[in-house]
Amino acid sequence: MTLRRRCASAALAFGLLAGAGSAAAAPATTPTGMPAMPAATPTPPPTPTTTPPMPQPTSTIGGAGLLRPGILYDRPAGVPRPPELQAGAYLVADADDGRVILAKNAHLQSRPASTLKTLTALTLASKLPRTQIVAATPEDAAIDGSKVGLWPGEEYTVEQLMLGLLLTSGNDAANALARANGGMAPTAREMTEHAHGMGALDTFAKNTSGLDATGQLTSVYDLALLGRAAIEDPVVGRYLTVKTAEFPGKRTDGPGSRRERYQINSHNKLLWNYDGTIGVKNGYTQAARQTYIGAVRRGDATYAITYLGGTAGGWRDTAALLDWAFAYGDKVKPVGELVDADTFDPEQTPPVAPVEPEATADASASTAPAFGGSSCRPPSVRAGWPSWPAEPRRSWPPPRSRGADCGDGEASQLVARGNSRTGSQSSVPLGSAYSTNLSTVNVSSTDSIAARA
Repeated sequence: MTLRRRCASAALAFGLLAGAGSAAAAPATTPTGMPAMPAATPTPPPTPTTTPPMPQPTSTIGGAGLLRPGILYDRPAGVPRPPELQAGAYLVADADDGRVILAKNAHLQSRPASTLKTLTALTLASKLPRTQIVAATPEDAAIDGSKVGLWPGEEYTVEQLMLGLLLTSGNDAANALARANGGMAPTAREMTEHAHGMGALDTFAKNTSGLDATGQLTSVYDLALLGRAAIEDPVVGRYLTVKTAEFPGKRTDGPGSRRERYQINSHNKLLWNYDGTIGVKNGYTQAARQTYIGAVRRGDATYAITYLGGTAGGWRDTAALLDWAFAYGDKVKPVGELVDADTFDPEQTPPVAPVEPEATADASASTAPAFGGSSCRPPSVRAGWPSWPAEPRRSWPPPRSRGADCGDGEASQLVARGNSRTGSQSSVPLGSAYSTNLSTVNVSSTDSIAARA
């Protein structure tokens, strides 16, 4: 038998044994007597990575044109393109006439983070007397994220809690305000109803702080409505330009006991750095990324800017977009409009159920996380909607942000200083009576909490 025939016979015998599934008494050998190499296991093809579908917008309020994909604006010849903001969704609107001059994913729902505190203030500021006393609890002090520093057992006025809520984004103050209003659940329902009543149909509140919660969502369109309402509200509006305030701390022990006091600062960096800023609120959680409502008035023009899913980490990109708005806003055509909250009829346009983004649903709890929860901790990988365009890897937290703040992505470092462009500084002792102009505040001793402390 030739060598070729012997090889063929051995191969045929080995194939028959393998096909029958019989175990050989000894390892198969080649014609030369060497053990045969086992057949290589085929490498499975790589599993394709797919991006979860982006939730569909739930509202057509403000014009069906806002549902178009991409960055929307209508500029004539001679008007440059607007600078692009590093965010999943953003919007710029004339806060006076409601013209939306720039939008990206206007009605796409996402997590609000601490911008929701704007809705908390709008819902409660005119309802709770500002001199009403609220005693802090251990639950307030133990809440996750940013805090103004409530001490269990100590008393605070609603006004103090409102400033703690809006300046330092105090989740402890948000919790205390909900309790003063009868509890978290009824307050969240009131907040949702308040939002829907003004046309913010993408907004659903589950708590007063903005900490991640399943079903707690908003859109940049809705944030613009909330921002406009806040600067126009006679109670809330006057809080929004306060840069620093005095806040009561723990009562000292021993004879002559008194409340310690310390300064709190606004976390809204635009307020410190951009001339004409009149509000409103910034926010951050790991699922929401950076969120923001801003409003600026210069001369006869007032523009509101909002974003969700931000990654830039600073106020300069926001300022650049506002520079474009003030330079060319009256020259571009609107791509939509902000509805008039005074004439909007929610019965004619009922809201739909919130669309929960799959990528962030698992990261949230049904209520605000207890102390030590992960909502405000930096994740090992970037959180948020992976359906938004991938961005270059950055260190975590993003530049000029602090994951531990959880509520204020731009609040990494604040100092008590004047506006860098105007030199002005608004400071108000808590409990004092406001003057018409917050740049100079008249303190009324009869209205001050100092005597109570």
